[in-house]
Amino acid sequence: MINHVYATYLFWLFMVIGCLIVLVNTARSTQLYLEWKRTRNSLGTDIEQAESVLSDNLRLKVLFPNTSLPGCEAVLRTNSQANLLIVLDGYEPYYKKLDDLVKIGSMLTVHFAAKSALYEMECRLKDIISIEKSSPKLITNRPKWISKIQRREHVRANVDIPGTLQICPLSINSLPLHTTVVNLSGNGFNAYVFHNGAISALDSLHLQFAPNTIVELRLPIPLLSSSRLAAKIITAEKATISGGIAISVRAQFVSLHAWEEDALVQCVFKTQFQSLKKLPMSSILEN
Repeated sequence: MINHVYATYLFWLFMVIGCLIVLVNTARSTQLYLEWKRTRNSLGTDIEQAESVLSDNLRLKVLFPNTSLPGCEAVLRTNSQANLLIVLDGYEPYYKKLDDLVKIGSMLTVHFAAKSALYEMECRLKDIISIEKSSPKLITNRPKWISKIQRREHVRANVDIPGTLQICPLSINSLPLHTTVVNLSGNGFNAYVFHNGAISALDSLHLQFAPNTIVELRLPIPLLSSSRLAAKIITAEKATISGGIAISVRAQFVSLHAWEEDALVQCVFKTQFQSLKKLPMSSILEN
């Protein structure tokens, strides 16, 4: 009889525990769904779970909506289950204004590149750690969902980067040509190729930039200064610009190493950061 009573108690105990587990999981799933729905309505339809993308030391661009503060570069230092620790980078002119203009509890918009895309997430500010002569640190909640806003190879920016271009196969007669890249992405570039010779020589050079011609581009970008970036010519046209007559080429990179593509994309992102702060292009090419 006693064993029967104990068995009955154990049965109902396990039933109660099972019901509690179901209720907890249902509550978590409901909370996750509601946050997904809010993120979808706020940021767009291409949503991913944050835990699969976020990582420590990720480069970020932090925007402060509803304030006069410009966007700021930052680094994600701590990526815990509950909070994010974001260290602002190069924000000295605004250190003293940060506590006054950004209120605890306000929403921040954060952009970053990871995997093969550009992402956006919204974070609620929990605290600001400001220490004199030190970069401010933001503590925010850790969002469950983030939005993919653009595939990484499609992220591009207008630039003004000097470089050299050579037509392949390389030979003694294939001299580096002065080039100015005016638009750059991880997938390709637009550039002006200059030639100091006569117009007839420019006509001859134009013929060498036929579609599908392989060229090598060298740029003074950190990590890429010694790299020869192979690219395939898409179009080439003679153009009149302020510096005279040049050949306007549009090309697509081929056989890039992953680290080379990453360096190009980081240059594009840094250009976008600097455009928000309206700094000269020379600062982008610095380490």
